[in-house]
Amino acid sequence: MTQIVRRIRSDKALESLTAELRKTSPGKIRDAQQLSRLLADSWSALKVSNGRMEGSKLVGRMEKVQWDPPELTFTIERHGSTVLGSSRAELQTWTVNIDRCKAVYEGSTYRQLQPREPALRVEPLAEEIRDLIVRNKEDQRLKWANQGEVRVKIGEIIPSGSAMKQTVQARRKRLRNALTKLLAQEGWQEFRPNVYVKLTSSGERHTK
Repeated sequence: MTQIVRRIRSDKALESLTAELRKTSPGKIRDAQQLSRLLADSWSALKVSNGRMEGSKLVGRMEKVQWDPPELTFTIERHGSTVLGSSRAELQTWTVNIDRCKAVYEGSTYRQLQPREPALRVEPLAEEIRDLIVRNKEDQRLKWANQGEVRVKIGEIIPSGSAMKQTVQARRKRLRNALTKLLAQEGWQEFRPNVYVKLTSSGERHTK
């Protein structure tokens, strides 16, 4: 019974939305507050394709609203990525065809909400760690083992939380690649991720 009542309410809201748009002049709609409420109430009566949206998300958040009968086009800022630490918000574009009772997700762009993290130059870090390893130096960022094996504590160099997760992962990967290349020039080989060993000319481990 509850679903039937909701459906009736959505259908009535869609009728109100249609009536409101029929008396609206084509073109850009500057004040879409009332329109967003009507669309939110009637959202469940529409056939939604190519995307997912809850009608309640529309209220007061529709931007660049354009009415070109029978289509209503708008963008809306989605915040899912910001919850995960992104500095950008997704801007989705939707088109609602009133005659067909259909809402279509058209695609998205992004809006920068916060300044981007400055690019990290990993080369100087790689050179510093290379020099420590080549000189067999003790350092909190290195853990030496038997047979001259050394593990680079990459989390000490680029800590978690120093940037968003994806950025930290990308920086660590770039550092590892740069360090591996530099150490190879000194006769060191990556034995496993972030672990290096010095090889002799015969290919055997060089003891520390």
